[in-house]
Amino acid sequence: MGQVDLRSDTVTQPTPGMRRAMAEARVGDDVFGEDPTVIELEEMAAGRTGKEASLLVASGTMANLVCQLSHCQRGDEMILGDQSHMFYYEQGGSSALGGIHPHTVPNQPDGRLSEEAVENAVRADDVHFPVTRLIALENTHNRCSGSPLSPEYTHAVGEIARRNGLALHIDGARIFNAAISLGVPVRDLTADADSVSFCLSKGLCAPVGSLVCGSREFVNRARRIRKVLGGGMRQAEFWPLPVLSPLTKWWTAWQKTTTMPGILQTVWPASPGYRSIRSWSARISFSSASPAATEAPVPLFGRWRRRVFAPWLSGRTRSGP
Repeated sequence: MGQVDLRSDTVTQPTPGMRRAMAEARVGDDVFGEDPTVIELEEMAAGRTGKEASLLVASGTMANLVCQLSHCQRGDEMILGDQSHMFYYEQGGSSALGGIHPHTVPNQPDGRLSEEAVENAVRADDVHFPVTRLIALENTHNRCSGSPLSPEYTHAVGEIARRNGLALHIDGARIFNAAISLGVPVRDLTADADSVSFCLSKGLCAPVGSLVCGSREFVNRARRIRKVLGGGMRQAEFWPLPVLSPLTKWWTAWQKTTTMPGILQTVWPASPGYRSIRSWSARISFSSASPAATEAPVPLFGRWRRRVFAPWLSGRTRSGP
């Protein structure tokens, strides 16, 4: 009997084909801009998001930090949600390393920030206040049940940013899942953003890596900041190479991770001790269960059966992108 590990979509592992690709990779020096695989991946990412250029970095946290430091100077302020990953889970890196002041506004249950609250959070030109430079959104929203932000909403926030001379960053770790859920091209979700980041290690089996996308001028600044953060890479193709093949089939790969929570919501309630708390449009399922349910076999994918691995399910857990 196989096993379904529900801790996170980050526990996906490279396939045998990916491992072979790493062993046979063409090598180059990415700091010198000579890594052919990284160049191919960055060009593909820029094209998919509708941006001029992109940059490979080590992680989603580094991607967001590079973007914040590229947009803001020390003492500047950024507006972001009080439940956002950047505020909640990234160790205050923008303050610690960049001296950037976070101005949080409440996230609504669907992950949005009230447009009125965002507008009101922009500082007046007053010597007593920090200077507002950046608005940050998260799509899909991790702590708001994986809910996606629509192109219309993102455009409205982009209008606020432009009206006030601000930059807009999208933490898009799982933005391709958002695009699939909404049935729109991902570039529709990023059109109003000055920068966007997304992860390769969530649902794609890549061992590591995220991409930062934006204008060529922005990515040139971001490249310098990546270097000072210790993120300059030499023979880096071993990171992105495993996902180049799946990335040519991105839609299929991300469709699987996007629909999985809905499948689990259908079959897992038959397990002893299971109790669903809530789910949001089959993207992230929040659940609780007794210890018995953590070892309960459940039918998945027709005649196959899989054993659920979720050792912390006696509390509360999350499945899905």
